[in-house]
This record gives sequence, C-alpha cells and structure tokens, in this order.
Amino acid sequence: MAVDGAGRVHLLESVQLLHPEQQTFDQMLDGWRNQQLSRNLKFDTIDQRIRYVRRS
Repeated sequence: MAVDGAGRVHLLESVQLLHPEQQTFDQMLDGWRNQQLSRNLKFDTIDQRIRYVRRS
C-alpha cells in the first residue's frame, strides 16, 4: 500500500492483485499490529500473537 508523507493512501485501480487473499490477510494483520502498538503493547507480545495467527 503506497502512503505519502501526509499519511494518504494512493490506490491504483488498474493494477490487479496477484494473490488478493494473502495480501488482504497481510494488510489485516498489519492493521491489527498497529492497533496493538497504539495500546503500547510490547513488541514481543505482538509478534507472538501474529505468529500464532499465521500458524493457525
């Protein structure tokens, strides 16, 4: 996902995703990781949770 310096996302509608399911899943995990970071959770805790979800 392309984000400029002001935090705006630039979407290119003419480009199709190669693996949309995996890319969507990865973006969801990135968002979840950001939510946990905003709650000041430790990096180890966040990484452990993400590894657990990926393993399932």
